[in-house]
Amino acid sequence: MRRPVQIYLDSSDYSDLSKPDAGLDPQLKRLREYLFALKESGAIEIRFSAAHISEITHLEFRYKPLAMQRAALISGLCGGKVLRWAPELFAMEAAAAFYPKKVQSFPLYGQSDAGRWFPHFHDSLETTKNILREQIREALREKGLPRDRRREIERTFIRAGRLRPELIPFVKRFQQTTTAQLEAMYPLSDSFYRDEMVLKWVTGEVSSKDFETELFKGVSDPKNFTGWYFDRFSEAKPSIFWLRDLSKEVAQILGTMVDKADEIRASSILPSAILERILREGLEEQRITVKRRLMPKLIEMSPELLAPYQISPSKLAKRAATSEYVAPGFDLFLDLWIEHAWTSTASIESRRRLKDSDFIDFVHSANLPYVDLFRADGYCANLIRSVAPELAKRVVPKLGQLERAINNALDGSS
Repeated sequence: MRRPVQIYLDSSDYSDLSKPDAGLDPQLKRLREYLFALKESGAIEIRFSAAHISEITHLEFRYKPLAMQRAALISGLCGGKVLRWAPELFAMEAAAAFYPKKVQSFPLYGQSDAGRWFPHFHDSLETTKNILREQIREALREKGLPRDRRREIERTFIRAGRLRPELIPFVKRFQQTTTAQLEAMYPLSDSFYRDEMVLKWVTGEVSSKDFETELFKGVSDPKNFTGWYFDRFSEAKPSIFWLRDLSKEVAQILGTMVDKADEIRASSILPSAILERILREGLEEQRITVKRRLMPKLIEMSPELLAPYQISPSKLAKRAATSEYVAPGFDLFLDLWIEHAWTSTASIESRRRLKDSDFIDFVHSANLPYVDLFRADGYCANLIRSVAPELAKRVVPKLGQLERAINNALDGSS
């Protein structure tokens, strides 16, 4: 059976293609219909990422209608096909490099077919569960039951497949409180309420894994998540702005590097060619340093992700901090960042300052090794050609060229 062509669209593509028919260019309308037809036939799979979710939402509530249009298009075109949350993808790359027999093969470890664009939260959920159980125990103590009786109830929250009658008033009360807390954190599905998932989870009737699956049904659909985000606009901003805020931090770091390079140029008596070589070598050293420092932190953030593979995060982190290895997405991300840093530290006349959107494009580009066709515009596409000529062959620099690129890919995979 032929493998579907894997496609990654740019955030701007979802903006352009989600316009109502009346305002949509006829060529783009035809492309949108073509994409849906190929997706339904199974010829292609279009995968989105957390970076898309961050970019389609906005700083102002008045943009909700546009964001909802884009989210609906992502839901329709992708149908739950996702590329991993970037920090988790990078952790999995290290796991695949050092424990190739334990993890899925490339590129499967970087993909999800269940809409899982967000990070794992299992540890925090277990903490919530333990707090709730302790509240139930405290309520039983306050009720004045003998110790033996309390312990008997605590050992068997569920009896004959049903919640023990003694616990119903306590759990019902805690369920309402906890559900309200979860509502503030995640969009919940109708079945989450209907099936009383908090009650079943805290009493042990359903596993934490099943609870988590049900909890995140509402998050998995971009349209559902985006609606929830705007409904809780003020409280929900941190869940979306992580990428924008990180971009600003990186821009400040790069600005410091540029200023330092200017100071060195101004004070150095070395010939220009020698000085530029030294500066470039310094940036290459930075690339190695950043990988060895940052990757262990990302790995340590992912214990629940690595647990099914029986991989120790601490051992993997140590190996990543002391060894050279291939991490396709992370290496490309760093290469683009360093190449941009080099162009930014060039002579002032040809300098291009880092925009927030540039860094977000580098995060997007970490997904390039995991797809067959990758949409990237202008500056980022040029950088990719500079640092990764082979991967650049997968880049489609203009949305209008996508149909031809897909046709060529389909012909080549037949």
